Amino acid sequence: MRSDGRAVETERQGARALREWITGERRDYARVFLLEPGAATENVEGVAGPDDAVLLPVECGAYDGQGAAIRYSGILSDAGDELFIGDRGVELQDYVAAAFVQIVGPTAVSMVDETGWQAFLADADLARRTGVFPSALLDPRVLLADRSALTNPTELVTPSAIRVHRDGAIGLGIGGEVVGRVDDLPTLLATP
Repeated sequence: MRSDGRAVETERQGARALREWITGERRDYARVFLLEPGAATENVEGVAGPDDAVLLPVECGAYDGQGAAIRYSGILSDAGDELFIGDRGVELQDYVAAAFVQIVGPTAVSMVDETGWQAFLADADLARRTGVFPSALLDPRVLLADRSALTNPTELVTPSAIRVHRDGAIGLGIGGEVVGRVDDLPTLLATP
């Protein structure tokens, strides 16, 4: 029974870390790194601290760095993708499509292109004028991706939601632009 309790706690810890990576909001962790399948761990091991979480694919080899190492399966790159930590999963949906799909479980909604951003801004204007919000955003199972950047878009902060691509590129959050290479990780993490 003790191992089941550890598994449940690991899933909870993983769910908190994944939530912070999706939203960019810092609560339990200073930073959350998500390594895509095939990404090397060495550079992250050298920079992840004890207050960080590192989301690693289940097929990834040993991880000897600091911070909470949490294993996942699946991926969150394109609309419809799913990522699982143990039995808990989250699906990624495009902002525009979210209004037309049935939300059946935890869902991350992201603006993946200019059309999505235009729809989000139009919905924000409508909500400001009328108080009417898009139904998908009212669902408690929906997380708006990168929302920390939306709450204070002019604030400069160091990265807290880092994606390590398999080719060594470093991106921010679910769909954030590539900001550098894994070899430059210490510098990237210190740059607001």
